Amino acid sequence: DRQKAEKKAAGQNRNIGRDDRATQEQVMDPRTRLILFKLLSRNFLSELNGCISTGKEANVYHALGGAGEQMAVKVFKTSILVFKDRDKYMSG
Repeated sequence: DRQKAEKKAAGQNRNIGRDDRATQEQVMDPRTRLILFKLLSRNFLSELNGCISTGKEANVYHALGGAGEQMAVKVFKTSILVFKDRDKYMSG
């Protein structure tokens, strides 16, 4: 309805719950961003740059390590992966 559209346009329509945790439109979820910020603040990573590869299960980002070495950071889309042995699959 019109009221919902006006709230959405004003940025006041805030859904708390599953939508906040979900990975939407190839964007990292809040938990993943927090983990990456911790890696940056602890100087494990000095930079996290753009996405260099996307797939149906993960995205790979270019990064620089704390000593300046080039790294690849693979971020799994865990919130959209739904299958029985996901943890086993991701750990190798």
